[in-house]
Amino acid sequence: MTSDGTVIASISADKAHDAAGNGNPASSSTDNTVTYDTTNPDVTINQAATQADPTNASTIHFTAVFSEPVTGFDGSDVSLSGAAGATTAVVSGGPSTYDVAVKPAQPAKPAKPAKPAKPLARRRAAG
Repeated sequence: MTSDGTVIASISADKAHDAAGNGNPASSSTDNTVTYDTTNPDVTINQAATQADPTNASTIHFTAVFSEPVTGFDGSDVSLSGAAGATTAVVSGGPSTYDVAVKPAQPAKPAKPAKPAKPLARRRAAG
């Protein structure tokens, strides 16, 4: 096969014979066509139409559009970068158009300040 397209299999009449010499009738299948596809799907990802820019929302939405239906696309397939520190992408929708919801890294909880040590003079007196 040299290009994308359909492959149709059929059998003409009298191509096979039984022991008595009777030939087969022509095939009459209705499920004898398969689409041959070797072209990779194209994809674009853009700011979602409803996404404000600039924003301070905790989730930022993008829309990924593939040129044909796809399977297996999930958040682990999205690369995130930029100064805002986004770390998580949640993908929903499909099979050709997907919402990519991006969430920032969870801020670290502030450390509790340590109690100040007793001054050295008070520790010696207590000892």
